[in-house]
Amino acid sequence: MKTELEQDLVSKYPILFSDYRGDPKQTCLAFGMECGDGWFDIIERLCRLIQSEVDFVNRTCTENAKYRCRADQVKEKYGTLRFYCSFYYAGSLSDATMQILHRSMDRISGMIQMAESMSALICEHCGDRGKIGQEVYPRTLCDACDTLSHDALSNRDPA
Repeated sequence: MKTELEQDLVSKYPILFSDYRGDPKQTCLAFGMECGDGWFDIIERLCRLIQSEVDFVNRTCTENAKYRCRADQVKEKYGTLRFYCSFYYAGSLSDATMQILHRSMDRISGMIQMAESMSALICEHCGDRGKIGQEVYPRTLCDACDTLSHDALSNRDPA
């Protein structure tokens, strides 16, 4: 993904992307977001939903749970988006608060699964309607980007 698009996400969701460009021994986000620009809208909407969920839980919890979600890695794998994250919260909390947090984690996991599923229908490069190809290394591309991709591969100089 282009650095400008990554920076847009980091500036909008600084807590979610607090490890962005951090130490590669500590985070996979040290390498940035390893997918094409076409999935930017999916990722941005997912981040907005995650942040909204976290904010809602922190606003409505009677205890100060200090609940947050942090992205660990954002990448393409087997032709679709992968969004890995971790959850954090304050030490000892009541059983009721823990239930609220666990339900929230389940909702966020569902949001992530939905975004990952949607990426199988969206071209990773341009964001148009796409499909997963049948190559050895599958990618989700629209017809135009798939043609460009094949043309670029067939026109390159042999090494």
